[in-house]
Amino acid sequence: MKRKMEPGLWVFRLGIIMLFFVLVTFWQLGTTYARYASSASGTDGAHVALFGESETITLFHDTSTKFYPGVSGDSKITVTNQTSDNRVSEVSQHYSIEVETAGTLPLVFTLKDQNGKTIGTFTEKSSILNSDGEERHTFQTDQMTFQAGVEGSHTYELNMEWPKDKANPLLAGVPDFVNVNVKVEQTD
Repeated sequence: MKRKMEPGLWVFRLGIIMLFFVLVTFWQLGTTYARYASSASGTDGAHVALFGESETITLFHDTSTKFYPGVSGDSKITVTNQTSDNRVSEVSQHYSIEVETAGTLPLVFTLKDQNGKTIGTFTEKSSILNSDGEERHTFQTDQMTFQAGVEGSHTYELNMEWPKDKANPLLAGVPDFVNVNVKVEQTD
């Protein structure tokens, strides 16, 4: 025996199915509309900290000075944490002073701070007389620093001497060179 559905029940079930499709359609329209209607805005900015440093190196007052046993000369080195337009570095810095030579003469370099305190001494070994010529030395202390945003300037005196007791006829007319480099690194 077959059961017959009443027309009211059939309409009720059809109404429930239609309501389900209407709800699904509204749900889909809502999420689709939200994708296209949503917006966001904002601003952001970045600032790169200024890294500034400068140095002034005056090698020997008289550039015609000739070095031979018993002669010495002084150079002035000033290191600051400012740019050429006098803006102060916004980062902390640590620096070192490097002396580079050809390594051909027995020269002695002594670096002193602005108070006359000796920071260090470097003796160049003559590569003509010794096979282990030392050509580079770095002077570095914990005081060779600048604080971020605080103007600073440090002055040093570099003395170069050819000791009188290092006279040797084999060194007559031998050329040498001296480079002074200031190496600055950001510490923060």
